[in-house]
Amino acid sequence: MIKRNILVRLALFGGAALALTACSGGGGSSGGPPPLSRLEDFFGTQFGVLFRQGPNTVPTKPTSTDIIPLTLTALPKPLH
Repeated sequence: MIKRNILVRLALFGGAALALTACSGGGGSSGGPPPLSRLEDFFGTQFGVLFRQGPNTVPTKPTSTDIIPLTLTALPKPLH
């Protein structure tokens, strides 16, 4: 019986703590979660923007910062 009372109190305390953390706002006005970075955004400056352009846009000239050097000893980036 004592263990049950402790578990009930612990569950109530956890629920109250969860409710309080959900109610405490950061004061931001964005209204949503921050956008996640896509994998193509890590390939160089503006690569992700150019990658997501439509098929009928005017082609752009690549610059020296658009291509990143590759190393064979680097650890692979996880896809998810």
